[in-house]
Amino acid sequence: MYIKAKPQGSLLPITITIIILLYFIFPLLSSTPATTTPVTTKPASPSMRLRSRPHAITYTPLTDAGVCKPLTDIVADLNRIYAAGVPALRLYSTDCQVLEAVIPTTKSVRHTFRALGIDAAATNSKLKLTVGLFPYIDDETTGARSARPDASRWFKSLDAQLEDLQAWNQWSAIELLSIGSGGLFDESYSAIELVAMLRHVRAVYGHPEIPLTTAEPVQSYVSRTKYNAPSVEAYRRSTAGEDSHDFDDDLCAAVDVIGITVHPYFNSAVSAADAGKVVQRDIKFVDYLCSESFIGAGRTDGKIAPASAATSGTLKPNTKRISVLEAGWPSAGADNGVAKPGDAEQLTALTGIIDYARVPETGAPVDVALYTFENERWREPGVLKVETNFGVAHLL
Repeated sequence: MYIKAKPQGSLLPITITIIILLYFIFPLLSSTPATTTPVTTKPASPSMRLRSRPHAITYTPLTDAGVCKPLTDIVADLNRIYAAGVPALRLYSTDCQVLEAVIPTTKSVRHTFRALGIDAAATNSKLKLTVGLFPYIDDETTGARSARPDASRWFKSLDAQLEDLQAWNQWSAIELLSIGSGGLFDESYSAIELVAMLRHVRAVYGHPEIPLTTAEPVQSYVSRTKYNAPSVEAYRRSTAGEDSHDFDDDLCAAVDVIGITVHPYFNSAVSAADAGKVVQRDIKFVDYLCSESFIGAGRTDGKIAPASAATSGTLKPNTKRISVLEAGWPSAGADNGVAKPGDAEQLTALTGIIDYARVPETGAPVDVALYTFENERWREPGVLKVETNFGVAHLL
């Protein structure tokens, strides 16, 4: 999860950055100055519950001390999630034997569960999973970053986590495989490297029936290559593999499902009541970024058909499914302008987020994963003292 944007100058040209700033900030300007003041919250009323269930909840199997929970505690957590009517779970990695808590496959785990009278498969096996693969660079592959992006530095960590999935061998439980979570946004790697990682996983893991995605804020889907394309034909040749992918930064073309993260609280001009509208806006914006209408958007020489041509069939609309892989609102902490944390505010924000997450063309619901199951005390609280307070279990 992220707190604030880092400078993006290394990723995007200034013109694109200005477009993004205008899109995100101008429509939401408020006359109320941003402030950082403490706010006191009361315990949630028993009657405060979400009237609609999200498609999924994000889950991290760690204790307050930041170590792995006992496997039996993880099973209990997953039982609570399933019993609350949430059909899916988003995991950030394969750590802490969390996959075994969903469907136990090793003899030792099955023996432990039998001894304790736990039947994890009776409920948890019905949960569908978005499994995250977390890219990292181990000590053997660290070194000075070259001027030319080199995604191979990340492949070893991805391969190790894919081996965990292969050993578990319960592919039917997985509905999405997500490569990375906000790493492009926080500049851990470049768009070119992330695209290469997606292509690497697709090539080696051998399960084409499971779609690939990544979890990034909407601005990460701005492709410099696409924005500056000399022609629609040139762009199509590149994404079809006819040209070299060495400098391909188009996430839209690399993923099967467009996964976005949205945290309206960190925009000081957005109140809890407007959180859902931010999600709606981001869905519409990424739908545009992933259409061919964005090809050559930075050109003024007339060589690219205007965006209006999409309706006449010259430019193709986005046809890929959009999924909100992380969206939340804190229940305690400090005010961020008009964005105020609190139990009532959290309920208002999350209700709006679920209600406003719709496909632009049809109005059909977009899958939403709420962030996160429990308050995560192992995190640093952050400047606004909210990072530990995104748990939603009390609202289910």
